[in-house]
Amino acid sequence: MSDRSAPLGPAPLPPGTPLGALLGELPGRAAGAATGTAPVGSGGEPFLTVVVRTGGTRPATLDDLLLALAAQTCDAFEVVVTASGPPAAAAASAAVEAFEASFRGRVRVLGTPAGGQPAGAGAAASAASRGVAAARGRYVAVLDDDQVPFGHWVELLRGAAGGRPGAVVRLAVATQQVVATPGRWRRAEAVSRAARADGGAVAVDAYDVTARPAVRQAPAADLLDLLAAAPEPVCGFAVPRYAFADLGVRFDPALGADADWLAVLRAVQWCGLHTVDEVGLLRRVWRDGASDGTAPGGAPLAERRARVLAALDAEALLLDRHSASRLAALHAAAAGACGPGTGGEPAEPGVAADEHAAQLLAVQAACEDAEARLAAVHASTSWRVTAPLRAAADWWRRR
Repeated sequence: MSDRSAPLGPAPLPPGTPLGALLGELPGRAAGAATGTAPVGSGGEPFLTVVVRTGGTRPATLDDLLLALAAQTCDAFEVVVTASGPPAAAAASAAVEAFEASFRGRVRVLGTPAGGQPAGAGAAASAASRGVAAARGRYVAVLDDDQVPFGHWVELLRGAAGGRPGAVVRLAVATQQVVATPGRWRRAEAVSRAARADGGAVAVDAYDVTARPAVRQAPAADLLDLLAAAPEPVCGFAVPRYAFADLGVRFDPALGADADWLAVLRAVQWCGLHTVDEVGLLRRVWRDGASDGTAPGGAPLAERRARVLAALDAEALLLDRHSASRLAALHAAAAGACGPGTGGEPAEPGVAADEHAAQLLAVQAACEDAEARLAAVHASTSWRVTAPLRAAADWWRRR
């Protein structure tokens, strides 16, 4: 308080000024930073901590993910699996035990904390927070148990992080439409002595692929690009751990499915962004919407974007270099758009740009929904049964 009285009212100190608001938030962010983490840069830490969220309902895809991690071309990483309950933790531990000791030694499985875990949409945010608190790597990446990193994923992230140290790394993500087929795969696997004695087969949840992989990701150089885009899955980013440990970035369970995206935007605000135009992993999108919250069938994209922007509007915003010119160009474009019947007068600043963004998001949502519906048709029994008829019709037309 003594510094605030001499000189009287300097610009950086009153909370009503932009700089004062920004500096005033830093102590609160530091106080609310993730607890229980090892000091960043304490020595001996791996490059990356991979936080894997699992609910225990997709053992087949969890096996795929662990196999992909075990086969990485770069082993400078650890894995923290956050399970949503004792059964999920037991299943994850059993899956890890199937691998060699060199990989098992880099994997930790965390069960549900003593106080329990929030149910519903906040469960994923809580699981990510527990994994981040246990992380020891310089960077943190959060994956769900139905995603598959490619063999060079860690190596790609480490190379990108070296290109701009301390910045959030962003890779391209391929998506693929799938449909769950519980019990379709069966394997003779002993999960208990009784099962081994009986020689029984254990049903394992499986999936069918209903569409070819696709990569649709707009280029992004900074925070402004991300703010104008639709929410992206957190698996496409690797965030420096100091953003969580020192700057108070966190996954807010109150935001539900949008907690991931808001955490990424806040990290980019403080750390900057480095985008690498290369696909690093595959993300499955389930026809029933049981994914990481960005699949069709959830809240409209425009509504989700508005919720995230409202949370950021309550804070002082830090922008990277070259943002002034970009903001000026965006404002000029918005001010130059005239509404109907205005006689050429500029529309209210920002209204045209907001309407255009909302329309774009609506079109993107409609496209994703149409793709999901088409994939459902192709996966249906009637489509498969009538395949010979369609083949015969095609042959007849080609005659």
